[in-house]
Amino acid sequence: MSFSAWRWFSLVGCLLGLFGCAAPRPSSLPGDEPWILAIKSARLPDSRPWITRLAYHVWFEVKRGDESSWRRYEVTDFDDGVGIDDIPESLARSDHRFDREVLLVEHWTGSEAQRMAEDLHRFAESYEDDGNYRAFPGPNSNTFAARAMRSIDGLSAVLHHNAIGKDYTPLVRVGGTTSGTGVAIDTIPLGFAVAVEEGLELHLIQLTFGIALFPPALKIPFAPKIGF
Repeated sequence: MSFSAWRWFSLVGCLLGLFGCAAPRPSSLPGDEPWILAIKSARLPDSRPWITRLAYHVWFEVKRGDESSWRRYEVTDFDDGVGIDDIPESLARSDHRFDREVLLVEHWTGSEAQRMAEDLHRFAESYEDDGNYRAFPGPNSNTFAARAMRSIDGLSAVLHHNAIGKDYTPLVRVGGTTSGTGVAIDTIPLGFAVAVEEGLELHLIQLTFGIALFPPALKIPFAPKIGF
């Protein structure tokens, strides 16, 4: 697929998936809150093989008291384990990363954000797959994010259906979805999820096919969400 063809495909997908393209951005985060915990997501950069550019990377950022104390939590193939890095305000509030638009998946403020941020820090320091990274099928950056969300009370949101690795498990996993509104059964080759927020999903070799219910939308691997 050529670059121009991909840009056209993305434009059509965004016009069809109206809700996805209207997602809030990091620049909309409140400026007067001492504690903020944000879940962010962006497509991978052009430096990757074209097929992987359609996948989404998920990470967390935390404001800890003031604008000079932002911290990022993420797993990448460049880090040995979970990267816990202090970042400037300019990066935390930027709407772009990897030359891509950053989606603000969800955020929390105040004492709730502080409590979850402290839990996230402990989870990151004791992450079970620390130093073990595979882009496909996992564990990868999205595996870390999804496991943190399933482990920390209140840290819940719907991850992009192209966040490959979010459903990875080495054997069998039966438990909640990342939104906390449903249940999932997963193995590496096959899995299912039924939830109020995620809708109905089939996980086939870590690729997600599904139908979201609120608002109605079709989920197809390597394509934007198509809203109805």
